Amino acid sequence: MAGHRIARRLRLVAPTSVWIGIDLGQERHAVAVLSPDGCLLARFWMVNALTGFQQLVERARGFSGVCNGAPVVIGMEATNHYWETLVDFLDEHGLAWRLINPFTAKRHREGADLARTKHDRRDAMQLAEMLRIGYFTETKRLPPAYAALRRAFHEHVRLADARAQQQILIRHALEGVFPELRRACRAGVQSEAVRSVLRTGLTPRQIAALSEAEFVERVRAHFHGKRLFCGKLRALYFACQETVGSTLGAEAAMAEIRRCLATFDHLEAQLAEVDAELDAALVLIPISRHLFTMPGLGRITVAGLLAEIDWYASCKQLVKLAGLHPGQHDSGRRMGTRGRLAKQGRVLLRRVAFMAALSCLVHNPLLRTRHHALTTRAARPLARMVALGAAMNKLLLWVFALLHQQRDWDPLHEWQPTRKEVVAQAS
Repeated sequence: MAGHRIARRLRLVAPTSVWIGIDLGQERHAVAVLSPDGCLLARFWMVNALTGFQQLVERARGFSGVCNGAPVVIGMEATNHYWETLVDFLDEHGLAWRLINPFTAKRHREGADLARTKHDRRDAMQLAEMLRIGYFTETKRLPPAYAALRRAFHEHVRLADARAQQQILIRHALEGVFPELRRACRAGVQSEAVRSVLRTGLTPRQIAALSEAEFVERVRAHFHGKRLFCGKLRALYFACQETVGSTLGAEAAMAEIRRCLATFDHLEAQLAEVDAELDAALVLIPISRHLFTMPGLGRITVAGLLAEIDWYASCKQLVKLAGLHPGQHDSGRRMGTRGRLAKQGRVLLRRVAFMAALSCLVHNPLLRTRHHALTTRAARPLARMVALGAAMNKLLLWVFALLHQQRDWDPLHEWQPTRKEVVAQAS
């Protein structure tokens, strides 16, 4: 299969091209140029600025003239954001470019040199050689709407993770100061009423010294929600009367909690802004409406799927991109463990598929029925988490079908049977 992929990629470029490999850096890039037959033509450095980009274009056209007008192909690793600025400039000047997977480049370097020496000039030479033999990806630039959606979704994930971290810090601090809080209010820090109490900075024993009316008035001054439920406040107030929390460093702990809450509130405001950007980006992508018709998919999951999927010719490629295909590692007589998920590819896509599958198991009867059938079948029933992995796989197949055929979700649609289902029916 690898040979077929390399042959397909080599058909995308002319075999008589001038091959230029660029090892990207923060301040300057190392460049190596190979002739069509693989001979080294030049090595040089270029600064990561407009003058360096102009120098690259001028020298690339000069090498093309030396090689009788051979086309130029430039290859580089997808390193951070440095490749994006260079690719923009190359597109403006009509030069072809290809990306090389950093993991593939690392393995190729380790196999080519037993000493495993690494420096920028050698890496540039290696990238040019990998470009010449077809070890590059078929990556294409995202349209502006999808690029904006991906950036906004990545920021949403980063902010949501940071908010969860602040919740963990607050919860751990409260375990020593106010252990009864979890029983008094099961929602815990996720409740706005609880956060309002913590914003006051009062320790449980200081709250117990106040009257119930004074306590409610202080909390109301720090409340940011729409409606304050006095029942929760009354439960928290009586829990403070019977607290066994430690008094040692309680005021310092409450001050730390108050600062964590300030960070939490700031992250909440930023998340609201990013969610508005996600909504605006989804409006610019008309096919997103097809995914919203599937029960169980919401705004965040649809945005995550569209941001991470890109465009692939088959649903199998999409499953491999998420790392949901079974892994295999055999050698000779040794049979490796089979059936486990490979867990390669894009972590965020796999994470979104996991959360979407959990939601669809509740709201999508078709996926819930399939999951139940896998866990209760007579022959080799699957464990719950293994069946959830199969549900994630099936969900991505449905998402691919809706996007590829550009149609809404239809629970009565008769899906084409898989090869295994056809064999099972024939036998």
